[in-house]
Amino acid sequence: MRLLTVLSIVVCAALLACGETMAIGLEIRQIEDVSAVQCPVCARGIRVGHIHQDAAATMMTLMQEGLLSRDVKYTVGREEAKTLNVLVFRFTERQGGNFAADKPASVGYHVHLMDGNVPVRVFVFDQTQEALLDNLFNFFTSIKRGFRWVTAPELANEGVNQALDLFLEDIR
Repeated sequence: MRLLTVLSIVVCAALLACGETMAIGLEIRQIEDVSAVQCPVCARGIRVGHIHQDAAATMMTLMQEGLLSRDVKYTVGREEAKTLNVLVFRFTERQGGNFAADKPASVGYHVHLMDGNVPVRVFVFDQTQEALLDNLFNFFTSIKRGFRWVTAPELANEGVNQALDLFLEDIR
């Protein structure tokens, strides 16, 4: 009986130790089918647009910084049981400056929390910055942004932080 108790304690300790060293996979992809109307991973509707050539690299950097700031270990790729799969379907930089823009930044992506090949949760980020007078409901967002036009990476980072905060318990 004692041997069984000791053995179960050792197994529990080993499982806890493994849980602390587990990492989450991180995969960033861009939509390939520019005529797509739904996400190939979760089948939710998408509005495909122009994707800047550095979009995947920018999203990878933002996700890595977000995970590190939350003390979450990660590996690049799908090598882990759980993976954050980011599918970028629009990443358009603003045209203009901080206080006057001819065309605002527009970013759209899904963050899928995958368990193997199955999406467990999905975070949808699909935003194009609007002028305050076009939509007064964005007043507090405009305050947070300093009443200026943001860049596409800044806009994307807002969504990255929302997604990671949403998934934090699931990815630890």
